[in-house]
Amino acid sequence: MRPIISSLFCLILIAPGGGLKAAKPPNALDRGTAIALDAKDSPGTLLTNAIAEKGPAGAVGFCNERAIPMTADKMKEHGVEIKRATDRPRNPKNLASAEEMKQIRAFKSAFARGEKVRPVVIEFEGYTHFYAPIVTNGMCLQCHGVLNQTVSSETQKAILRKYPDDKAVGYESDQLRGIWSIRWPTNRIH
Repeated sequence: MRPIISSLFCLILIAPGGGLKAAKPPNALDRGTAIALDAKDSPGTLLTNAIAEKGPAGAVGFCNERAIPMTADKMKEHGVEIKRATDRPRNPKNLASAEEMKQIRAFKSAFARGEKVRPVVIEFEGYTHFYAPIVTNGMCLQCHGVLNQTVSSETQKAILRKYPDDKAVGYESDQLRGIWSIRWPTNRIH
């Protein structure tokens, strides 16, 4: 089968023999994953460019000024609430709620057991909640790693000028830095 009309929630396929067949809309796990990837990709590309142009210290301003507004744009685009939640925030707006902390602890426990950590979907209080891990990589460590190892003193000074109460440091590669927390009304079709 090949797609002829597609959108995020409707896909019409040409079935073998030429008939039309409507595919089911994506489930909550698929929807949350697609939104998280979209919310990550745009700022991720721009951040990579900012680091290439200005170095990690120069890119701190990008995160400070553009990350939350870009997330707000994605919230409007998808009709959902999106948050990067963490137990060790750089920006206080990213401090995890009690429910998000439960998910962070569960993901950390799975990591500690050597398990592959996968996104989860939970429905409560009239909302569908999607949680997915945010895992550190080499690019992250330039600003979230260990001082004088992966984070230069120049970068640390730039971070502390923007975020004097920063707690988002000391990470190593492949550690849980936080989660994507995305929610939408459970009854909502689109």
